Amino acid sequence: MRLARFFPLLFVAPALSGDFRSLNFGDSCATVLTAETDRGSVSVPWSRDDVHAFNGRDFNRDLTFTYFCPKGVLFAGNYYFPIESLHSALESYHDAYGLLISIYGAPFLDNTPWRVGSDTSDPRAVSTDPRKYSTSWKTERTYVHIMLIPPKVSGEPDWRVFVVAMKPKK
Repeated sequence: MRLARFFPLLFVAPALSGDFRSLNFGDSCATVLTAETDRGSVSVPWSRDDVHAFNGRDFNRDLTFTYFCPKGVLFAGNYYFPIESLHSALESYHDAYGLLISIYGAPFLDNTPWRVGSDTSDPRAVSTDPRKYSTSWKTERTYVHIMLIPPKVSGEPDWRVFVVAMKPKK
């Protein structure tokens, strides 16, 4: 039954034709603007020359993502989900978690109540505090980490799901 929940997600997986969207880590970022514009993404201003930011679609939703390109090559990429209430952010996290599992398999670090592929069923091993939810996947080419970013002011409804992808350290 649990597997059936994730099966439909295989058809809306993040747009990964490279390690991060259209590029592999270490590739020149010279083609990012054209590649993202062709996908319907819209370039947004960013405060640094070595960061390319866009509004577009991924994870089956509208979001912002950035390519970090020091020295003109892709070092890392981030997805910034929209600001949401805690309840909505938890749903977004769980949806993204399922999509990432469909791509990378069971995570190697998982501090969520879902714990797909976990070898422990002890609920005390998972924080009940959503501010501490985090999950990580590591392959030979990519390290991916997802977390919830809590509001800056306690009690405010501005939670955000954040995903970072980068080349793993050897």
